[in-house]
Amino acid sequence: MDTHIARGTVLEANEIAFAYPGSGQTLEKVSAQILPGSFLAILGVNGCGKTTLLSCLDDIIRPQRGTVTLAGEDIASYTREERARKIALVAQHSHAHGVTVYDALLLGRKPHIKAAPSEEDFTIVDRVIDELGLGPLALRYLDELSGGEHQKVVIGRALVQETDVLLLDEPTNNLDMANQVEVMHLVRNAAHEHDIACAAVMHDINLALRYCDRFCLLKDGKVLASGGPEVMTKETIEDVYDVPVELVAHGDGFLVVPLDKGMMS
Repeated sequence: MDTHIARGTVLEANEIAFAYPGSGQTLEKVSAQILPGSFLAILGVNGCGKTTLLSCLDDIIRPQRGTVTLAGEDIASYTREERARKIALVAQHSHAHGVTVYDALLLGRKPHIKAAPSEEDFTIVDRVIDELGLGPLALRYLDELSGGEHQKVVIGRALVQETDVLLLDEPTNNLDMANQVEVMHLVRNAAHEHDIACAAVMHDINLALRYCDRFCLLKDGKVLASGGPEVMTKETIEDVYDVPVELVAHGDGFLVVPLDKGMMS
């Protein structure tokens, strides 16, 4: 199989549906595109299906209806190794103990390593360490890092995979403001400067508005709106989050300010 993704092709969910046993429908006819060079925010309240959608996109779970395609091919037709060379996933809980930052990053090259790491593998790790400013941390153990430092390493490990697609599940969760900004900048840079197709499940709508260029808003397992910044209207945001908001102009865009529920029109 030719797994090279050319410019303009995507990782795509096509009207997928999924329900966990004993629960209601989690996803229903959900379609989403992740484009090269673009950063997609997957937004919605808790339990609306955001992480389930991400899991379907990475073939962790299989949709019961519909398909997920990568470069036009059903993702189920890829072997695990082929998929790992095309898609990197940064999960909510990525923990490893007893390994240094350098070794953790080198693990990201595993899909490309045949017998032992090559000179190219070490060169790629060194480049990512330099790009992310991880040099002072390279020989420290992951257990010794702060939350922000650890998240940078996890993203670095995904970047050394040199995949076409980067998926992230709540990458700024439990980070302070400075680290949230740094992490989002890293992902946006991966999309815009390295032409990676990026998508992140997010809760902070204002961070999403600042750093992402495409949006997929879920409600009750369905896509309520999808597209560029033009879909982020007051009416849509209020519908998705069931809370009144005010859109306040800021720079080239706007900020979303939640209001008391009694002010819902």
